[in-house]
Amino acid sequence: MKDRAAFLLTVSDVFNTYRWTTEINTTELYEKVDSKRKSQIIFIGFTFNFGKSHRKIEEDLQFDEKM
Repeated sequence: MKDRAAFLLTVSDVFNTYRWTTEINTTELYEKVDSKRKSQIIFIGFTFNFGKSHRKIEEDLQFDEKM
């Protein structure tokens, strides 16, 4: 299972500090919007490869080195 399975954990904005500002400044319009994400995002993933692993396939590929 060592070469076939993988776990993935991604956490976005752990401390809830991500903010951004959008500003439009023209002669006819001025708008400034301060935004903030409403919540953090957590993604948990698991992959399992059946059969040959991709690493093994890449190692088996042969390339022409003629220039």
